[in-house]
Amino acid sequence: MNTLPLLLGEAPSKTGDRYHDFPLSGAVARVLCDLAGIPPIEGGTRYGRWTWALYERFDCLNLFQRYHQATPWSKPLARERWRARRDEDGPWPVVVMLGRRVQAAVTPGIKGYDFHEWAYAPLTSYVTIPHPSGLNRLLNDAEERVRCGATLRLAMSGAALSEGA
Repeated sequence: MNTLPLLLGEAPSKTGDRYHDFPLSGAVARVLCDLAGIPPIEGGTRYGRWTWALYERFDCLNLFQRYHQATPWSKPLARERWRARRDEDGPWPVVVMLGRRVQAAVTPGIKGYDFHEWAYAPLTSYVTIPHPSGLNRLLNDAEERVRCGATLRLAMSGAALSEGA
């Protein structure tokens, strides 16, 4: 079983696609670290400092390894990829889903929960935060950023491992 919490995204952006082997890296890693209060590591490249700091505290995956503008989002295919990856790598104690589309693909049987509300399944706690893209206006709201940070810190702490977190 994995020990780190998992950050689960959709796919690399068009500009981040060349780094598909490093999911949630670069500018997105910086946003997630800023939200969670994770300082950058010393040295390294501008975004590498944030990427490696994030990777020390979270496993990071995208449901789709590459960005394809011509291929629309497919919830069934995303669900299939999630199941295959979970079966291959084993369960994670905590899964932080980045956005509603990931939530709909990963937890289809758990309905009616909102951002920052925890859901529980055998061996795993799930939570969704708004997608950390520069296009997501939700993260322009200071209160939402505080909620995202609190959710990420709870995921890192392990306190979200049982119902009632």
